[in-house]
Amino acid sequence: MIVVSLRNRVVTYCAHLSGALKSGDNQSVENIPQKLLRVGSLLLLCAWVLCLQHVGAQTVQAPAEQPLPSIALTQQEQVVDLAGRSRYWIDDTGRATVADAQAKFDSQEPSAQTKIRPIHAVYALHQKAMWLRFEATNQYAMQHWLLQVNLPTVDDVSLYFQDAQGDWKIQQAGDSYAHTTWPIRDRYPLFNLDTRQDQSIVYFLRVAHGRVPFSAGIDIMSHEAVIKQRQVEFFWLGSYFGMMLVVIVVSIAIGLAQRYANFIRYAAYVSVLGFAQLAFLGLGTQFVSPNWLAWNAVSSFVMPAFSVSAGLWLVRALLRPKQYAPVLDRWVFLLVVLQTAVALVEMVSPSLLGFHVSNAISLVALFSLYTMVWSGWRHGDHNARWIAAGFLPVVLSAFFPILRNFGVLPTGFMTQYAVTLGSGLEAPILLYALFVRSANLRESRTREQALIQKDPLTGLSNERYLLNNLHGSLVRANRYKHAFAMVFIELKNHDWFIKEHGKGVADRALILAASRLRIAARDVDTAAKLDGNRFVVLLEGPVTAARAIEAATRILSQSLHPTDLLPIGSSLKLQISAALMPDTNMQEFGEEAAAHLAWLIDRSLHLDPDPRKTIRSINF
Repeated sequence: MIVVSLRNRVVTYCAHLSGALKSGDNQSVENIPQKLLRVGSLLLLCAWVLCLQHVGAQTVQAPAEQPLPSIALTQQEQVVDLAGRSRYWIDDTGRATVADAQAKFDSQEPSAQTKIRPIHAVYALHQKAMWLRFEATNQYAMQHWLLQVNLPTVDDVSLYFQDAQGDWKIQQAGDSYAHTTWPIRDRYPLFNLDTRQDQSIVYFLRVAHGRVPFSAGIDIMSHEAVIKQRQVEFFWLGSYFGMMLVVIVVSIAIGLAQRYANFIRYAAYVSVLGFAQLAFLGLGTQFVSPNWLAWNAVSSFVMPAFSVSAGLWLVRALLRPKQYAPVLDRWVFLLVVLQTAVALVEMVSPSLLGFHVSNAISLVALFSLYTMVWSGWRHGDHNARWIAAGFLPVVLSAFFPILRNFGVLPTGFMTQYAVTLGSGLEAPILLYALFVRSANLRESRTREQALIQKDPLTGLSNERYLLNNLHGSLVRANRYKHAFAMVFIELKNHDWFIKEHGKGVADRALILAASRLRIAARDVDTAAKLDGNRFVVLLEGPVTAARAIEAATRILSQSLHPTDLLPIGSSLKLQISAALMPDTNMQEFGEEAAAHLAWLIDRSLHLDPDPRKTIRSINF
């Protein structure tokens, strides 16, 4: 009932999520991260309940006295699980030989303590070894049969059986051996069974696996079944690693193009996570480092630890908690350093204590990561929701291998592939989060850059930018002996707008006047706003007096166009003055732009008032 209730809630949230995506409504899209968090939490609860039910239902051992018949290998059953069909014995010394194991299984004494291996049983084999005994009869002459241990990173697996002459045949695989010496170079330890037909063969399998409790399934499979399984596995794994490679390349390219370091950090994190998956899934041993025994023995332990450190490092760089939670920032930094240091020690001197410490730090790191995201969200970083949604699949999936490492869960599909699935879901969400964050950053930088040159109210050039262009015009005018013009505009009824309608309407009048100036000015001209209600348009030369008057007339004409932005019955009232520059009376100013602008403003304000003239000339 609990599972059904949780499942119904998951379906409801997924339906809401689908509706939000289809609607395209901004508020619905903003709520997507929250819905993802809720769905992920419910999925985690479902997984826990199912695991508890599954373990509780499957770990019942068969009675020791029950006889085990020989396993019939037929065409109908292509995959045979040895759980319930084999007996096991734990060698506490880890040094027993196959002769010792045979004697133990053949002994009738109660102290022998050999039992039938149950499904999903978990065994702590650190510095120990587990021996399995089973019998199999090949009744299908057209098929070749193999034994597969469903754990790519197992330390040491050996298969023993006697040939027709009674000699022991030994096959060995695992991280303790170079991959080139395995009987079959595969991702999993894979062994050939005896090819004799219609004869019961007794097999002994020795498994040694340090630190991580051993609970992997062991199957007898036909060659055809192995080929089909590998085809499916490599299709999905190839798609996964291909996607990760694309994400890495795209992130690096965008980071370099936009000069945004967080894309480079994300590429580094995905690279570490990808190498961790190569090691964890056995692909690194098979394809990357088949002869590196020392590295293969520790890579599946240390690379996940490095990926946890890289994830914390990335989130810390994205959210910068030092600005609002310096204690949390120092704590996360300490976790990154501590996890990295433990992983480096494990590379040099692996131990059970170091392994447990690393897993404990990983658990703390996962909770700290989400604490950091929650803190950033609480302090106004709205993009933190997408970061949380991006990391959610990996954080949830990481619990499965960690709990397996502690012996809580048996080895299965989720403990092996949960992080692979989670990181595959994470990549597009987190990449989108980085795109949103970089877009916001670019917008902020653009606004900041615009404030250097633009007036924040009207969007016209500010006085500083005008002076820079005016200096260039003076230099060109003196060099090429031509004139340019400057038009001074004053919004005469600005004070009236403030008195009668308030500052908001007065600012709207300034914005409207600025838009009309922008329409009237050419692309090469500079329209700028000065303090208060004054504007200047710089007309690049060569310019004649007629051209200056024409520009002033066009500005006046634009200001008289009707508009709904101003109160009814009101309009813009401009006073316009034009001057040709540089004036012959301003030789002492040289190319000093500020002096020329001050002269223009002074002459414009002190012209004789003539209510009949809206456009006045200063020096022509």
